[in-house]
Amino acid sequence: MFVHRTIKRYAETSSVEDLPRSGRPRSVRTPALVKAVKARILRNPVRKQKLMAFQMKLSRETLKRVINQDLGLHAYKKKTGHLLNARLKKIRKERSQMLVRRYANNEHRSILFSDEKIFTIEEHFNKQNDRVYVHSSAEASEKISRVQRGHHPSSVMVWLGVSYLGPTEVHFCQKGVKTGAKVYQDDVLEKVVKPLKSTMFRNQAWGFSTRLSTGTQGEIDSGMV
Repeated sequence: MFVHRTIKRYAETSSVEDLPRSGRPRSVRTPALVKAVKARILRNPVRKQKLMAFQMKLSRETLKRVINQDLGLHAYKKKTGHLLNARLKKIRKERSQMLVRRYANNEHRSILFSDEKIFTIEEHFNKQNDRVYVHSSAEASEKISRVQRGHHPSSVMVWLGVSYLGPTEVHFCQKGVKTGAKVYQDDVLEKVVKPLKSTMFRNQAWGFSTRLSTGTQGEIDSGMV
C-alpha cells in the first residue's frame, strides 16, 4: 500500500512529498521552541533531557521529539580510552612505525595472533538488559529463578590462534589452569605454538603475537618460540 500510494501521489502531483495535512497546527513544537532547544544544546551538548525539560517547562516526550525529529540529534554514550602521556604516545608511534617497516610487502601474512578466554559454568547475566515484566517483585521471584554466584566456579581456559593462513585448532588448557608465565610456556607455547612452524607456516619465517590476561603484550619470533 505504501508503494501504491507513493506512485499515485507522484502521478497526481509530480512529487513524492507528503501533501499538506489538515488539523490543528502545532502549539508547542513551534520553530521558536526548536531554535531555543538548539541554542541550549550548542552551548552545552552534555545535557540531561529530564533537567532541560524541567527548565523549559516542557514534557519529556515533547523535548524528545524536538531533539530527535526536528533537530535530528541522538544521544550517544561517552567512550573510554587509555590515558596516554607524551612518553606513551611516543612509544606507540615508534612501535607502529617499526611494525609498518617490518611487515611491509605482505609480511603481515606471516603473523600468528592469539588470545585466551576463561569460561565458567555460571550463567551469563547483564543487570542492565536482563529484565522480566511482571506486576510485583514477588511475581518476578516466582517466574524466574535467582542467578546463582559462587566463590570459585569451575572454569576452563581456552586458547586460539589465527593468521592469514587460517585459524589454529582450539586448545583447552588443563582444568583449573589460569594464564601464567610458566603455565603458558609449557601448556601453550611448547605444545601448540611451536609445532605450527612446520605445520601451518611450513618452516617459513613467521611471527607470534599474544596478549596475556595480565594486560601485558608481547611479540615472539619463531626462533624464540
